[in-house]
Amino acid sequence: YNNSGQLGDGTNIDKTRPVRIGTSTNNKNWKAVSAGTYHSLAINETGELYAWGANNHGQLGGGTTVDKNRPTRIGTAKNWKAISGGRAHSLAVKKNSEPYVYAWGSNNHGQLGDSTTNWRRTTPAKTQALVSKK
Repeated sequence: YNNSGQLGDGTNIDKTRPVRIGTSTNNKNWKAVSAGTYHSLAINETGELYAWGANNHGQLGGGTTVDKNRPTRIGTAKNWKAISGGRAHSLAVKKNSEPYVYAWGSNNHGQLGDSTTNWRRTTPAKTQALVSKK
């Protein structure tokens, strides 16, 4: 299913076979990937964060609510370690001993962990949640 471009191949056409995602400039080997309901996230080997697909709640993290059907770099940080896509929100953790979870996207049920239910956030922001040092 690719109605919002969540496959990242530059189209909104459903596919029944795997397709390569990204170009030589952004997929210096994907190190981590995660699928939300209608969006996808990936971190490449240099620690850059990419997102694509549905973005009606800002779940791609690029500061807009425009859908993307190709991997789009989110911010300039090169120290992302782990990601997870939810229904219409995203979560990530940075490396280099930064102990916070970052969250963005839909927040109508408080899923961003910022003690609010503000409708959405369109860029990654630190939450009050801390990551275990284990």
